[in-house]
Amino acid sequence: MSMNHNTKYSAIEEKVYAEQVRLLYRALPASIAANLIASLLIVYIQWNAIAHDSLVIWLCVFVVFILLRSVLCIKYTRTAEIGDYRPWGTAFNIGAGMAGLLWGAAGILMFPAGNELHQMTLIFCLLAMSTGAVSSHSFLKTPPYIFLVFTLTPLFFRIMYEANRFAFFFEAALVLSVVFFLSSAKRNYESTASNIRLRLDAAEKEKEIKKNQKIAEQANHAKDEFLSLMSHELRTPLNAILGFSQLLKADAKDKIIKDNAQEISNAGNHLLELINEILDLSSITIERLSLNMDNFSLNRVISRCLSIIRPLAIENNITITDEITENSDYIVYADQTRIKQIVLNLLSNAIKYNKAKGNILLRCEVINSKRLRIFVIDTGIGMTEEQQANLFIPFERLGAESTTIIAAGIGLNIMRKVLEEMGGDIGVESKIGKGSTIWFDINQSNIKA
Repeated sequence: MSMNHNTKYSAIEEKVYAEQVRLLYRALPASIAANLIASLLIVYIQWNAIAHDSLVIWLCVFVVFILLRSVLCIKYTRTAEIGDYRPWGTAFNIGAGMAGLLWGAAGILMFPAGNELHQMTLIFCLLAMSTGAVSSHSFLKTPPYIFLVFTLTPLFFRIMYEANRFAFFFEAALVLSVVFFLSSAKRNYESTASNIRLRLDAAEKEKEIKKNQKIAEQANHAKDEFLSLMSHELRTPLNAILGFSQLLKADAKDKIIKDNAQEISNAGNHLLELINEILDLSSITIERLSLNMDNFSLNRVISRCLSIIRPLAIENNITITDEITENSDYIVYADQTRIKQIVLNLLSNAIKYNKAKGNILLRCEVINSKRLRIFVIDTGIGMTEEQQANLFIPFERLGAESTTIIAAGIGLNIMRKVLEEMGGDIGVESKIGKGSTIWFDINQSNIKA
């Protein structure tokens, strides 16, 4: 594990170094231009204070150096793919050292004896070049140090040799400048390296997250495909069980056998309902949900649902009050079969979770010209805020698993997904012991009833 950690660390450090070198060469053209302009300017300023031969020779050597460094920059720019950045970093260090040597030579050759104004001008120019080097060279640790040492050390000894009245002041200013430059170069280098590491770490983590997300999506897709396949495969033997239980019930003369056959039939029907809901859930999850959107009468659907559900309500001594079909008819635009399933599911839940001799109220409100809200209100056991928050989570039965209520716990999750596909929504309001109100929105049709 330690070896893997070291390998990973080394890989990151190599990437950091490569990025640092890229930043150096990105700043190099501006540095080359600044050096060329500064060299011409210092020769022009010192022309009347220094022997012309010395100035011309220094300038020619400096121009040759500038050309060589420009070639290096062009070669780096035109290199399509760089495998190892170490040679490029070494080449930049050599270039920084040569530039420092040339400016250090200028500090000796162009330091006019007895001419304090030109001396101050030269010192100011070399300090300015050092400031620029700290700014453009401190992406790596060594280049600014090399440049500063080679540039300012000869100047320091030249000032000491001159020993004029300003020598102490010049030397003190030079020492303070060097200390400032070195500390600035160190801060810039550490800040740059830290920022690069953070960016690379973030990129690696994002890459790992995307990889894990892709694996999770593939696993989830495989799970959904498996659920769909197995649900289809389970239907065949289950239909046979239901068929034979019906035959057994019809042919049996013994009451115990008939009761047992009825239990088999009830359990089989519940299992079939669960399989159908799993099929719906997997179809939605793997984006194979098909909707048949059309205009239809909401009253007709509500009436059909009530005719189906009333026997169950009577059996459980529940009263259903229908205020939708009693008032006015609405034409809605949705999938008629899905809306029927949703209404049946909500009514079934309202009966299952209701109190003895409880009530269910069906009513409808017009939200606006394009939207209706249907309410299913019961006087049942109600739900806590936590249960309401978990209501639309698949397989969450909100404590019903410890009761005799038979439910899969996935119907409401499917309803939400179906309604969202149809441009609708669903919500709940409930209080413990005072019942629940579940509502859903559907779009009105522009066709009038």
